Amino acid sequence: METDTYPPDRTPGVMPPGMAGYFSGIEWREETPIGGRWDWDYKQFGVTAAISVYGPNWGDEHMKEIDSQLDDGNLSTGQFRKRSGGYMYVIEE
Repeated sequence: METDTYPPDRTPGVMPPGMAGYFSGIEWREETPIGGRWDWDYKQFGVTAAISVYGPNWGDEHMKEIDSQLDDGNLSTGQFRKRSGGYMYVIEE
């Protein structure tokens, strides 16, 4: 909202420019608690902006449980979704 745009898409493990203050405490280069790497998605997977985990070790059954606590329990809809190679939390549709 401060700049009227989001940073460009990045590869997994690379913090998007200008976003360190918003994602403090997240080590982008380190493996996530569910395996894989953090990923910034801009204009990918049919959404404007999302934060993702690419290449997690956990499968759909476990992620559906998390989705039911965070969202709607359906990995195809809502804010928390499955994407190619991982899972994403949608910031803007």
